Amino acid sequence: MKISDRGKRICYLIGITIGVYLSFRYLLPLVIPFFIAYLGANLISPIVGYMEKHWKVKRVVGTILVIVVFLGIFGTFSIWFLQKLMEQAGRFFSNFYVYEDAIRQKLCDICCGIEEKFGFQQNSVQFFMTDGVTKLTRMIEENAMPTVVSNSVPAMKWICEAIALIFIIIVSMVFVSRDLEKIKERQKKFVFYKEFSEIEDKLAHAGGAYLKTQFILMLITATVCMIGLSILRNGYALLIGATIGVLDALPLIGSGLFFISWVIISFLFGNWKQGVGLLIIYLICYFTREFLEPRLMGKQIGISELEMIISMYIGIKLFGLMGVLLGPVGYLLIEDIMVVCLKE
Repeated sequence: MKISDRGKRICYLIGITIGVYLSFRYLLPLVIPFFIAYLGANLISPIVGYMEKHWKVKRVVGTILVIVVFLGIFGTFSIWFLQKLMEQAGRFFSNFYVYEDAIRQKLCDICCGIEEKFGFQQNSVQFFMTDGVTKLTRMIEENAMPTVVSNSVPAMKWICEAIALIFIIIVSMVFVSRDLEKIKERQKKFVFYKEFSEIEDKLAHAGGAYLKTQFILMLITATVCMIGLSILRNGYALLIGATIGVLDALPLIGSGLFFISWVIISFLFGNWKQGVGLLIIYLICYFTREFLEPRLMGKQIGISELEMIISMYIGIKLFGLMGVLLGPVGYLLIEDIMVVCLKE
């Protein structure tokens, strides 16, 4: 029985979708270190090639030098940044009771105003609010330490696995960089080299455009927030700015969720200067993203905003936090493989 074109498309779509899912679920965790090493070797290849050609440095030595310099710069900045973050986080937790008392006092003032305005029984609203805050604070205090203790062993295990993974990636990158030309020659002999090359080029183009755009916007957003909060004399400008920069890269969350809530709270507490300042910072971040994102990304990624959000949501449901990246990549992969298969 001959299958219609529509039936063939449906069969291809189902088969490719299942194949991509199984590859992400079971194959990707096994090959991800070597995939990263291959990408890294390709990224540093121009620098290593220049050193080999002009400075007569052996390719392995050049690769090691580039990796050491990069890790040195990145490590120094990371240590300084984490140190500042830990200082600000420690200061926040040490002043937690001060903030709690201030919030409690402000809530009492608001409750007294509500009771007076609406004629409620004296202290009725205040009791309801303060009792809720007390229970919430007690719950946090009771659960915080057990949570930290119970997660300390898995955290240490995760850190050890991460260190081992980084070591494997670095060693693999050195070997891949050394044999990069031989690897590319072998790839050309692969029976599906043309099809894989076409898919790889499209994914690299779209994925590179997306990651570059999000990284640039994340840095700009974090910088704007840090500068703005520093002007407002916020003692946690670095901590909050870095957090908002990361959140802003997530379309389902974004900086608006954080800033709008903070602005409303500031206005409710009568801190108009802070509220207006936070609103200005948010508007700068918002319009910067709206202006730069289409110009940096253009139509290179090939996914609309709705498709991006849907693919991210499905990715998160299937793969957890990594689904933020794997969802759109999987969508692109399915789409590109479908195009290649239907050409046949």
